[in-house]
Amino acid sequence: MTLADPKLIQPYERLAFYYDELMDYIDYIDWTDLIVEGLKDLIPGKNILDVSCGTGTMCYHLSALGYEVSGVDSSLKMVELAKSKYSNLRFSVGDMRNIQLTNLTFDAILNVHDGLNYLHNLDDILAFLTNSKSMLSQDGVLVFDVATPRLCRQHFNEFIEIHASEENVWERHTHYDARKKLVQSDFIFLDADGHATEKETHLQIAYNLKEVNSFLELSPFKTWDIFDEETLEIADENTERLIIFAQ
Repeated sequence: MTLADPKLIQPYERLAFYYDELMDYIDYIDWTDLIVEGLKDLIPGKNILDVSCGTGTMCYHLSALGYEVSGVDSSLKMVELAKSKYSNLRFSVGDMRNIQLTNLTFDAILNVHDGLNYLHNLDDILAFLTNSKSMLSQDGVLVFDVATPRLCRQHFNEFIEIHASEENVWERHTHYDARKKLVQSDFIFLDADGHATEKETHLQIAYNLKEVNSFLELSPFKTWDIFDEETLEIADENTERLIIFAQ
């Protein structure tokens, strides 16, 4: 390995430790309130599963509102951090396409902040939707959001972000391929001398409103509503991030 060729590592192998820093622009209280508003009749005490829970912050805020919350993430490092932050909550490692939780059903399942965009083909998306439906109670609701091509063109095209502190330096370089609707985010981690030592590459596909409707039409879900995630108004072609409530 040369100084110009950092070691390639798996997504979230290092970024997990800086994930809260990366997400510090988000008001989790407002975000949680928006989701609860969309769930309408889901009263405190009901069971919620977060299938891309990250370091557990959303789980914590839902728990604080009185819900029984469990979190799952595909990254072992993320789950370890979630457990260390919120030892009173349940977290486990799992793949959103095939989560195995014996004898458990949920009143709501969440997959927010673009978790579905990590699924790159129809088979994987339908596997996620089918697996989620199998874990829901009779009237349970699946809530997931999706980054659209409009959002990626506006915010992820040739985007560079640098985080520096006394303890660490890391950079994010993001490119959006409009033809493939592919977002590539390279997270580069530097040593004390400023040399790039490790790199994570995250690949996500943007999906538009028409495509999301087509996924759901092929899924076990019978009804759904698609909103603008910022306003909870009905989504249209100008919506940057979709949020879906499906039953």
